Amino acid sequence: MRRVALVILVALMPSACVSVSTFQVPEPVDPGRFVLGVGATTMMADGEVGFVPELYGRYGLASNWDVGLKFVGIPPAGLLQGDIKRLLVDGDFKLAADLGVSHAGGEVTVSSGDSESSSDWSFTALYPALIVGAGAFHGGVKGILIASGTSEDEFLTGSVFGVFAGSRFGSRVQLVPEVHLYFGDEPLFTAGLGIQLPLGGR
Repeated sequence: MRRVALVILVALMPSACVSVSTFQVPEPVDPGRFVLGVGATTMMADGEVGFVPELYGRYGLASNWDVGLKFVGIPPAGLLQGDIKRLLVDGDFKLAADLGVSHAGGEVTVSSGDSESSSDWSFTALYPALIVGAGAFHGGVKGILIASGTSEDEFLTGSVFGVFAGSRFGSRVQLVPEVHLYFGDEPLFTAGLGIQLPLGGR
């Protein structure tokens, strides 16, 4: 099996096959309400730079619970990621646990020295995260656990873990800037900006 640094593989994808952003705060959306948002994330790893747009939404299921869905990439390429979040600690300091999942596929070209190879990859990923917050600031820890296969019957599993931080500005329309740093054979740094708007409710 050809080994590729997982964090580099993520950064080099021409279409989004995993999600590296969060665009979440620890507080769940109020029950029966929606939040819709758009965002964009820039990724940098091993001298390579990528840019991925996103469309996301969240819905308040019940007290302390919400769910989210986002599309990452440019249609028709891209992925859908779903997640569920539970508020664990409320008060001036807040703590929430989140778990997301996605599945996508696409062609990936990997360069090594003077050689270059392409394969059709299929990616399934889990995204466990702990999100903390106080006031307008939030952050946390996040993992990306990936199982992927190729058209040549190669198989790769791996994981990267990192930290993130962000903030919120505005009342009805909110700006949500964030940064991530994932650790692996090579670090992956991301910077993103989301714009979100609450809608409806009971």
